Amino acid sequence: MKLMTLRLIAALASTLPATAAPAAELVLGLGHSFYNYGGGRDSTVVSLELRGPAIGHLGRAEVSPLIVGDRHRLGDSFVGIGLAARWQLRRGWFVDVSVAPGKYRASSPANALGSDFEFRSHVGLGHDLGKGRALSAAFVHKSNAGIGRINPGLQTVLLRWHQRF
Repeated sequence: MKLMTLRLIAALASTLPATAAPAAELVLGLGHSFYNYGGGRDSTVVSLELRGPAIGHLGRAEVSPLIVGDRHRLGDSFVGIGLAARWQLRRGWFVDVSVAPGKYRASSPANALGSDFEFRSHVGLGHDLGKGRALSAAFVHKSNAGIGRINPGLQTVLLRWHQRF
């Protein structure tokens, strides 16, 4: 798991220009997970994202590379790399989405999602607080998109703190 994390960080770093630091963003989330089947054990989750500077636009949204890690209190974990997009709305509000394929490790057979390879997608609504800070609420879904032997899925609800630097 440590080697995969280092490879993902290196891959993200290689996509960032040398002047990326002023436009990077750190997102820290705390929430709760909900498994889609009776045997899964729900738990508290801590989530960490590192986003690079915008690499393009999708309509009015800024698109950025990201690396993400989720750790559940019971020991389940996910590390992925992908893309995030943010649409600025009026009065400091924004909509935030991302998708990141990556490696999922279940702490027990009850929390297995059918594959080590899972997709993490999220949608959130947030508000800019000034000085590069923001607060958002997000809904996260993990799924193997039907490529695993089973595909029960996992939902997480997060409260997230954003800090641009």
